[in-house]
Amino acid sequence: MDKHCELLANVYRRRVLVVLSEQHSEQQPIYVPEDIHVGEKSIESLQLRLHHNHLPRLEDMGFIQWDQDSNEVYRGPSFDDIQPFLEVLEGHMNESLTALK
Repeated sequence: MDKHCELLANVYRRRVLVVLSEQHSEQQPIYVPEDIHVGEKSIESLQLRLHHNHLPRLEDMGFIQWDQDSNEVYRGPSFDDIQPFLEVLEGHMNESLTALK
């Protein structure tokens, strides 16, 4: 559980997992960094961080499958293990946004 929390502590790893969880098909890829970039850093800087740090960590845990040549990321064999944590985070974020209204 500590490893799950450590992985989810980083915004970029979280975004990769959340975007994957929002896909309707388990076989539908996302493209990194394009699908998770929100403009706060240069896309080149984000791509370096993802390729050398974040994606290898997620892949080592089995949460993603990553095709480095095409920059496609799919749900990995252990993705279902992290899904409940993502749902809790999403629920908490929705509650926080509702409280602000």
